[in-house]
This record gives sequence, structure tokens and C-alpha cells, in this order.
Amino acid sequence: MRRFSTRGYKRGGPIGWRSPSIAPGASSAANDDGITLGELLRLLWRRRWWLVGATVAGATVGWLVVMFVPPVYRAEALVVIDPRASPASSAVDNAPPAERDSLAIDTQVALLASRGLASEVLARLQAEKGGEGMEPLPEAADRLLAALEVERQGKSRVVAVRVRDRDPVRAARIANLLVETWLVAQLAGKFSNVSRTSGWFAEKLRALERQVAQAEAKLVAFREENAHLFDTALAHANDRLADLEREHLLARANRQALETRLQHLRRRTEEGSEAVALGLSTPLLAALETAEADLLRRESELRGLYGAKHPQVAEVEREKQELRRRIVEERRSILARLDAELAEARTRESALAAELERIRRIAAEARQAELEKRRLEREVELDRKLYESFAGRFEATSDAETVEQPDARVLAEAQPPTTPFFPKPQIVLPLATATGLGFGLLGLFLRERLDRRLATARDIARELGLPTLSLIPELPRRRASKLPPHWQVAEHPRSRLAEAVRELLARLTDGQTGSRVLLVTSALPDEGKSSLVLALAGLAALEGLRVVVVDGDLRKPSLAGRLASPHGPGFAEVLAGERPLEEVVRREDRTGFVFLPGSARHLRPARLLAGTRLRDLFVRLRATADLVLVDSAPLAAVADGQLLAREADGILFVVRARWVPGPVARDALESLGSARARVLGAVLTRVRVPIQARYGDGAGGRLARRLSVYYAD
Repeated sequence: MRRFSTRGYKRGGPIGWRSPSIAPGASSAANDDGITLGELLRLLWRRRWWLVGATVAGATVGWLVVMFVPPVYRAEALVVIDPRASPASSAVDNAPPAERDSLAIDTQVALLASRGLASEVLARLQAEKGGEGMEPLPEAADRLLAALEVERQGKSRVVAVRVRDRDPVRAARIANLLVETWLVAQLAGKFSNVSRTSGWFAEKLRALERQVAQAEAKLVAFREENAHLFDTALAHANDRLADLEREHLLARANRQALETRLQHLRRRTEEGSEAVALGLSTPLLAALETAEADLLRRESELRGLYGAKHPQVAEVEREKQELRRRIVEERRSILARLDAELAEARTRESALAAELERIRRIAAEARQAELEKRRLEREVELDRKLYESFAGRFEATSDAETVEQPDARVLAEAQPPTTPFFPKPQIVLPLATATGLGFGLLGLFLRERLDRRLATARDIARELGLPTLSLIPELPRRRASKLPPHWQVAEHPRSRLAEAVRELLARLTDGQTGSRVLLVTSALPDEGKSSLVLALAGLAALEGLRVVVVDGDLRKPSLAGRLASPHGPGFAEVLAGERPLEEVVRREDRTGFVFLPGSARHLRPARLLAGTRLRDLFVRLRATADLVLVDSAPLAAVADGQLLAREADGILFVVRARWVPGPVARDALESLGSARARVLGAVLTRVRVPIQARYGDGAGGRLARRLSVYYAD
């Protein structure tokens, strides 16, 4: 078996992987989700023709409107509403003047814009034209109301009546007819109101007159019925009431004193107390009590001289008993007289109480009658005043029938307008242009917000979190069709393409020893990964490195065809163990790199890539080459790239500018799993330098012209 080797290659030194670094400006873009002023200006400049087109389209629409839309004219008549209260209205309206003023003006504005007034004006117009060529009245009224505008001028009393019509003369005629018809209807309505008000006042006055007569008759009848209770009767009752109250109080006090004295004397008499004499002060009783005292003294003397059984002592005892009998009789006589006095006192008190109650009742009746009389007098007075008030208003209303005037006057009649109200070129054209520009800006920003495709290194850093190692320019189609990528860098070593690939190679190179396996993959097809592999391999080989290119796309191999190499056994046969590596590798004659072509589509490619032979193959390639570039199938299409990534030393993620959406690329990277940590960075391919400069990414415009002296395109 022939041993695979890269002997005869120019060895320019081993390579390794430099730590990934984010391209200038990418980090700040990744951390800043907002849009800067520079980015906004670049966006506007990049989409300037879009904005110009939208603005021109808007201006064109405005011009078409001005040229082809039939003009509409608007005539305006001004009226002044003077809501001075007429005698008739003031007689029944008690609202505040300011409120009445505002309400009156608002009411007249509503009347001017009413359907009834519009129908009346249209009827007059039809009568003037004989009814020929006129549409039905309801439809015509709807059209007139749609073209009518009645507006109060601020807080003034001036009201503008505006009518829009395609005929300026007709517009002015309708506006003037509206005002004229409204004034006539207003005056007729005022006369009708005055007439109805006068009739109402007359009927009301007759009812009030009957009411006053009834109240007066009721008062007179009441006075006659209660004449005995008024004037002297009430005064006499009040005076007599005071005297009776005093007499009644004295009689009650006397009665209470007699009752107390009599009860005391009876209790003493029943007890036989000698102290009862203190309450009986008649002369006879006093003499009897004195005689009794003398007998008691005499008895005491005789008892001392002769003893108790002496005849004189017995005689004195008989005299003493007689005196005591007479004293008791006198006391009973006194008590009897006191009982008679008490009965008389009670009788007098009862009589005074009855008289007092009678006088009080008479006084109460007199006061109630006086109150009722005053109420009837007030009722008569109120009815009389109400009658007089309505009589005055009725007189004012009757006078108003001859002095009533309309509450408005014409300030300015409508004149046929000379310029159309719509469309106005000075308004329509700028407005249409601004609208077109506004829609252009709206569409621009919506398009930018909805466009998730990766276009710049900032987009890659923001969406994927990867540094951009290089921007590979897109070659002109004619030049790209003449030479394959690896010949492009060989034939034009000072071209933009060669310098971009050289920059990528420099970023991948460091001073470490040993060879590395680099997997070059992308999210979608047609992103330029195969072209990048060939260009990078050709430039690395020209720089003296031993390079091996492996076509790892087992589904759709393309490197052999692009290298003009005949199809035959290749990568799949080596992994399957059907062919040795030395038999299938080939050499590119112009640049000198070795490539392992892909073979026909295999039925079970995932099984081949999952075996141990892939690891053994990469071990052999590391031993004989400085750089191994593996071109794989897109990650979003099949799982082959994920299997290859497990054995690769580093992964280079290719992103075609303005081609792949950010979420798709992010999902493709996430599919790598743990191998994502070995992603060195991204390469932005097929970059159009002038367009890229509009995104603020790369050198473009004047800067590109300054840098062009370093390129030999």
C-alpha cells in the first residue's frame, strides 16, 4: 500500500488557532440594540432611492388629484345673532342672561343645519326651475346637509353658513337662500309664539281672577262667622285670664292651709293632747281653759290642807269635770266651723278652676281664629299679587305683537367664490408629497425591522455572538466565471479577494506548532463556503503551507468538479474502508494543495461519519499536513456537519451577506451542541464593497477609493 504523504511541498511552518477576537466595532454593536445617528443616516442613504420613489409617487398622486378631481367651491354667508329677550319670551324665561344668550345661539345654529330648513330651500329652488332636472327631495336634502357647514365663530355671536358645490354660483345662491329662509321662519315663529303666549296669559288671568274672588269671599265669611272672637273679646279674655289665675292660686293655697290645720287639730283632739289649745284661739275656749287652770290650783291647795276625801275637794273635782266637758264641746264646735270653711274654700277653688278653663278655651279659640284670619288674608294678598303680575306680563305680551323683530341680521351675503375649496394645489401637493415620504419612511423602517438577514459584522456579533474574521468580497460575474477561486488568488495576489483571504489566514495563524483540522460550514447552501475553502487552500499553499482539502459533503460533493478533476472514489470510500487514502487523494497542479474529493452520494452518510475511521483519518492528515480544510454540508440541511464538528479542531462559520436570516444561523450554530465552543468565528462572504459601506461595515465610498491604491484588481 502506498503511504500518503505531502513530500515535495514547500513547508512554510506549522500553524495553530489564534484566540477568537471580535472585529472592530462588532463588540459595541453586539451590546447596543439601539440605532445610532450614524446608522440612521446610513440607512436613509442606503434606501434613498426607495424614499425618492415613495416621495415622487405621493407627489404624482397629489398632481393627479389636482388635475382630474372636479373642483368643489365653498360659499360663505355670515349672520349675527342678537338673542335679545323679547317681552313675550322674557315673561316666561327666568334663565340667567349669559346662559340664555349661549343657549339661544346654539339653538339657532342647530336650526340653520336642520333638515327641515334644507328641504324648504330645495323646494324653493325646484319651484324656481320648474322642477326640471332635480333629484328627489329626500336625496337632495341628504346631499345638501352633507355639503352644509354651520359654525359659530369662537364665542362670538357671528355664525358662518358655508355651502360646498361644484357650481360657485349655485353654492352662493343656496347659502343666501338658507339665511333668508331661516330669518323669515324665525320671524314667523316669533309671531306665532307671541300669539300663543297672549292666549295663554288671557286664560291664566281669568283663572287667577276667579281665584282672587274666591279667596276674598272666604275671608269675609270667616270674619262674619267668628266676629265675637276678634278684637275686644280676645283682649278681655286675656285680662280676665290673668286675674283668674291669681285668684285660683290664692284659693288653692287657702284650701291647702285649711286642710293642713284641720288635719293637725283632729289628730291632737283624738290624742287628747292639751297642746291642741294652741290651735284653738277663740275667747270662750281661752276663758274655759283659764277657769280650768284655777280649779286645778285650788284643788291642789285643798288636797294639801284637807286631803283627797274632803267635801270641798270633791266639789272642785265636779267643777273640773264640767269645765272639761265644756272645753271639749267648744273644741268640737271650732272643728266644725273649720270643716265648713274648708268646704267653702274647696267650692271656691273649683268654681275658679272652671271659670279659668272656660276663659282659656275662649282665648285659644280667639287665637286660632286670628291665625286663620291672617292666613286667609295672606292668601288673598298672594293671589292678588300673582294676578297683578300676570296682568302686567299680559299687557307686555299684547304690546309685543306689534314690535316683534327677528333676533338676527345678515352680516355678509355669500358671494360666488373664485378659487376652489378642494382640491387646493398649495395644500394637496405638499400634503401628498409629505404623505408619500411618510409612507416611504414607514415602509423603510418596517422593511429594516422585518429583514433579519445578516448583512454586517455587527449583525453577526449581535445575533450569533461571534467575531467576524474577514469580509470576502464578491467578484464580478465575468471575472468569477473565468477563474476558480484558488486561481483567482494565484493570478491576482494583490486583489481585494486575495487580501481578504490573506487576512483570514493571518487571523487563523499563530506561533504554535502542530497541524490543525478546520471545518468550514454554513447554515444554508450557496453561502460560498466551498469557494472560500478553495481560495484559502490555494493562498495557504502559495504561502508555503502543506494544505489538504477534504470534500466532506457526502450528499452533494462539488469540489472535484470545481477543480476540473474527474469523478471517482473519494472521501466516502476511504471512510468505508473500500479504498486507501493514497489512491484517492489528488493534487491541484497550479497551487499545489492536496485534496480528497467527494464521491457519489452515499445511502448512509451519517453512519460513515459516526464511525472511528473519521477520527483515524484526521489523525493521519494532521501528521502530514499543516492545514486540513474540511468542506461540509450546510448545518440546517443535514446532520453531517454536526458529526464532522466533533472531530475537527476548529470550526469556521461562513455567512453570506444579506442571505441567511439571523434566527436560522443561530439555530444552525446551536445544532453543533458541545462543538460550538470550537467555533473560531464567522466569515462574511460575497460582500459587495460599495453596498457594505452603506451599512457602515468595511471601507467604501471615498475611503474605498483611497485604499484602492493597495489593490491590483
